[in-house]
Amino acid sequence: MSQLLAPTHTYQGEIPLWIRIRELMKEKGSSHSITAMAARIGVSRETLRVMLNGEREIYWFELEKIAQDLKVPIARLLMEDLKEHLSRDMIIKHVANNQMEAAMKMANEWLAVSNGLSEKAQCYSIIAYIHFWSGEYELAKFSYLQMRPIAEEVYAKYQFQELLSGCLINLLNIAVELHQYEQVPELLEATEPFVKTSPVKMGMWHYAKGKWKLSIYERKQAKNSFYQCLAQMKQTDNNLAIGRSLTHLGHVEYVDRNYVEAKVLLLEAIEISGEDPGLRASAIKELAKTLIKLKELQAAEALIRNTLQEEWFGQFPDLKARLLILLSRATGDSRHAKEVATHRGYQMRARFHAYRYLELENLRRSRQSSQAVGKKAKGKLPKRQIPLDQNF
Repeated sequence: MSQLLAPTHTYQGEIPLWIRIRELMKEKGSSHSITAMAARIGVSRETLRVMLNGEREIYWFELEKIAQDLKVPIARLLMEDLKEHLSRDMIIKHVANNQMEAAMKMANEWLAVSNGLSEKAQCYSIIAYIHFWSGEYELAKFSYLQMRPIAEEVYAKYQFQELLSGCLINLLNIAVELHQYEQVPELLEATEPFVKTSPVKMGMWHYAKGKWKLSIYERKQAKNSFYQCLAQMKQTDNNLAIGRSLTHLGHVEYVDRNYVEAKVLLLEAIEISGEDPGLRASAIKELAKTLIKLKELQAAEALIRNTLQEEWFGQFPDLKARLLILLSRATGDSRHAKEVATHRGYQMRARFHAYRYLELENLRRSRQSSQAVGKKAKGKLPKRQIPLDQNF
């Protein structure tokens, strides 16, 4: 690109420059109409109109005049001032390192200096992102709901769809996480026109549809959606997304009692999970269940014991509890499940599963014992135990 030409997009957020200028003009009010600004910066109204419709490139000298007229520094107009201290990449890095307070502080500082609808929408998006990865799904949903009308206005005015598509797909994802499946059909319909050109977003769309179909017991349609999700994710180089798709699909095949297919999918998920411990732990848990159903009990026991000994697995106490219950199922030794049931350090849900397993195991053993007694007594009259009563 020629050095005479100004950038076509902002440095952060990839907002088209012409949209960015028009939004700042809108904030300034009627004194910054196209006619008024054209007269002040010395260009014809038609020239400025074409520039601010994205139909003509903008030169640096023109951008300097526009910034001066708007009384906004060029660095702020281009959002270049965020690179040093408030960049989106820095915030995401803090989230990846579990430094949520630092990430939220930076996001709020960015919101405080933001200008224009598109930048404000991006601020709400990053705040929602932080809440989501903090496990605060309701707060994430609230931030995306604040973002949605802004993103819809930007799309209506400028046909700039990236903000709206991202907002809708994330609201869809949160509805699934919160099991608010009654909201999913409307969000699927609203989101579909915006995701067809993005394999990642299309994959997320199919995943949400699959989860919804599972919730209403339409397993065949759910499985079809999950396979389409996997096909979309395989068009990317995002191993994490592919691994998650494989794990979800393995779970669906398990629920559908296709244990051989589930095993193949889950082995692939573990192989592709790489350094992501959360994905690896989830896939291992699903594989252990599948191996038990396939009566490959020694393989299941070895997988579980090896995983429990891994240092990285200690950060997932809930999954550790699940594996201990599965270890009891694989070995027939109920002590592992009892450990979960009686340990207050485990979550109530995990302890409930342990108690449920122990209750079912006791019932199974009781039935076996009753059947054994019944077989022994078959064809014989029972002996009556007559009490020794001196007055009889």
